[in-house]
Amino acid sequence: MKKNLPFLITLLILIFVSIFTVCFFTLHERIIYTYSEEYKGYLVSDIKGISNEITIPSTYKDKNVVGIGQRAFYKNERVKKINFEDESKIKIIEKLAFSECSNLESFELVGTYNIERNAFSYATSLKYVKISPVNLGASVFYGDTNLEEVLLGDNLKNIGTYAFSKTKIEILNLPKSLKNISYNAFIDMPYLKEISLYKANIISDLEYLNSLNNIKINDLS
Repeated sequence: MKKNLPFLITLLILIFVSIFTVCFFTLHERIIYTYSEEYKGYLVSDIKGISNEITIPSTYKDKNVVGIGQRAFYKNERVKKINFEDESKIKIIEKLAFSECSNLESFELVGTYNIERNAFSYATSLKYVKISPVNLGASVFYGDTNLEEVLLGDNLKNIGTYAFSKTKIEILNLPKSLKNISYNAFIDMPYLKEISLYKANIISDLEYLNSLNNIKINDLS
């Protein structure tokens, strides 16, 4: 027995270290990054851990964190809130980045250039969004059945098709900067009652807007 004691102690230590390692990497909150040559900075590519609130830093390894990568939070069932540091340099949110985040309740981020297609689709707990992109991709909020309010910044120029479909939005204010609304951007919005926009600044799709039935269009020009 005494001869086997060192072996047993070593075995127990290895088992303990293995269990600790598995628990640490499974439960400990970690943000995984991928460097992008295109954007000259890091994209958030994955999230590990069980935290329901995540803070995205402005830098990683002395370089800017410039975006949220494709499917970075895809089907994440834990995260309820995402914070960004004050000096955030996020310029892009890639497709499906937050799609099917079933517990994400709100999202606020200014300064983003592109929010790609389906970035928030089927995020069924999402209720409030404040963003300021230049381009809002197709189906970006598609299927967000509890989304009630979206505040759009003054930089927005393009809205993709089906962007707001199947949401709970009743009133939508579109900024003066808007230049293009893709056909069917507002289709299948059973709660939508009113759209406010600057018609003089929109160079396309006025016919589509005017074709919307039972929707009050406020001309702010």
